Amino acid sequence: MNKSFYFSLVVLGSLVISCKSTNEPKQTPSQVSFATSINSMSRIQGENKAPGASSTNFDAGDAISVFAVEKTKTNASGTLLTTNYANNNKYTYSGTLFQSTTPITYPTNKDSLFFHAVYPYQNILTSTFTYKVKKDQDVNNQYTQSDLMTATTTATTEITPVLKFNHRLSNIIVNITFEQAPTSEIKVSFENVTRNVTANLNTETFEGTGTADSIVWAASNGTNSFKTILPPQTVNKSTKVIIITVGSKTYELEATDNITWKSGIQYEYNTTITKEGEVKFTSEINPWGESTDIETTVPPQVLDSMKPYITIYSGNTPPDIENTYFIDPMIAVYCQDGGYAKGSVITSTYIKFTNQDNKAKTIEYAEKEGSNTSTGKGAFISGSGNNFTVYLDTEGTSSGIYTKTALVISGTKTSTGIQGLRYAFVMVDKGDDPKNTLMDKGVFRVFEDSDGTALLVTWPSSIKELQKLPDIKYGNSIFSSRKKE
Repeated sequence: MNKSFYFSLVVLGSLVISCKSTNEPKQTPSQVSFATSINSMSRIQGENKAPGASSTNFDAGDAISVFAVEKTKTNASGTLLTTNYANNNKYTYSGTLFQSTTPITYPTNKDSLFFHAVYPYQNILTSTFTYKVKKDQDVNNQYTQSDLMTATTTATTEITPVLKFNHRLSNIIVNITFEQAPTSEIKVSFENVTRNVTANLNTETFEGTGTADSIVWAASNGTNSFKTILPPQTVNKSTKVIIITVGSKTYELEATDNITWKSGIQYEYNTTITKEGEVKFTSEINPWGESTDIETTVPPQVLDSMKPYITIYSGNTPPDIENTYFIDPMIAVYCQDGGYAKGSVITSTYIKFTNQDNKAKTIEYAEKEGSNTSTGKGAFISGSGNNFTVYLDTEGTSSGIYTKTALVISGTKTSTGIQGLRYAFVMVDKGDDPKNTLMDKGVFRVFEDSDGTALLVTWPSSIKELQKLPDIKYGNSIFSSRKKE
């Protein structure tokens, strides 16, 4: 999505980052170390790399926080608890592996472990925490150290599991073109922004918090290009936000509309400063990572459980699926908790996709299932040709009880609807449920359309409109703890 902005215009210098080194601690065969990768377009920029150079690994000496969660019958999904098998162990990158002077070892009972990791390392850390990006990201590696990343693994007994890190904040790049080349130093800063982040590792949510009154200095990203890491947040219309300083001249960029920066997305702003001092401004929005496949976006413990029951379509060219579809009726394919037998009929469901953006790989979602409703947050779409997969977090109500799920929908777009639609979800959280009306947290279920195709329809405007349809099935919600006879 390209969006043009016009601002009445304000500056930035060079990036100084040093590479660190450390001696590798000696590990015994039973002690855990970690291999790693970063879903990254541009992260580390050490002194041996040219400005703007791309790297997908860490520098020697970088440190991470690692948690280990034992897989048990009561915690089969690896949810971080108040006390875990290992809490906030410090691991340091040797140049090839993350290793520790106090390494984690596997339980003597041979149980597998889930691992959760956070970069950069923090002395005090729990499953929910606050984080603050650096104020001057142009000096002393402060840009890199502002780059909050997390990684998780499935349950494993490997001695060297792989941690696949994903960026959790927003990366903002400002490129400046001058009609008349400047002779003075250029600096860029962001004003009226928040530096604070509230993070939840279990729900993988990262939100900017606090008063938006900070100033953050951007780092050099090459000639007349600058980059800054900021928390996800919305900058309100008419707010002075980007300041470009060229010597003694200052240009202030004021938002002509609300600007929203999302977790894990890179925003690139291109500015042209004319000889007369007028500034023209356009933007591009892209996922912050080289790979935009769904398999690098969905939490691995969710995706790996679902794969035997739902096809995951990777790729960066999904079809246009904006429309409303009717799954009539839903039937059960597989329920991890045994809630429904295969083939059981569930309430017919409307699903709606809107605002698809193939550059940012995002899409908005809503559904109606009887009197139950849900809306999607953090949606991601991948695929190619007519095949697609959508992953999103949903929040809604069922039987008057709050629900939060991680949802995956796959299928093939046709002229009449979605063929081969599969609908798979994990119950991430739910509200007060003293009668166990709804399924338990942490388990997943998979459903499909009974005749294989979810047809194109019109979104119902009310529950009364739903009830006028003679073929809609009621009584069995996808969330019910057991089938209602």
